[in-house]
Amino acid sequence: MRFELAKRTGRTSFATRSFAMELRLAISDASARIREDRLLEIDFSGVEAVTVSFADELVAKLAAERRAYGPDDSFLQIVDASEEVAETIEVALERRGLFVVSHRNGKIELLAAPSHLKETYAAALELGQFSARELATRLGLKPPAANNRIKALAEAGALVRVRQPVAGGGRQYSYEVRIAA
Repeated sequence: MRFELAKRTGRTSFATRSFAMELRLAISDASARIREDRLLEIDFSGVEAVTVSFADELVAKLAAERRAYGPDDSFLQIVDASEEVAETIEVALERRGLFVVSHRNGKIELLAAPSHLKETYAAALELGQFSARELATRLGLKPPAANNRIKALAEAGALVRVRQPVAGGGRQYSYEVRIAA
């Protein structure tokens, strides 16, 4: 589901927490009705400014809500936020210890993630589909460290775990970057 903020509201600036709550509740209700569409995109095209309290109430709370559903059920992505708006969203997310995927001008990145996860996500984008060992090799990490980073990215919905068939049984997984826009 894609929610085009400026187009749906007729506004280009957003300031109040109460308006953000109205939007968040409407978005949550609409996305719950279309559960098969696991992606929720908040499109900030045309949005000139948001306050930290608006970003906290809309984006950070949606990110927390989606994370509570679990990465298999839901994924939040920010689309076309200007640099200034993205910075404001990052402040709100950082205060809650959250991060989200952002897609802007053909560039995909994490907003508000720690630098080691941003580095890991960038490597994952380059690899596309990979094993934990391949990612560890790419980043010069030991496999347990790569697994910890993969787990954090998967919990946020930025990566998808895919079970691979293994001769003789057992479990083996590969990972894919989840990209929508």
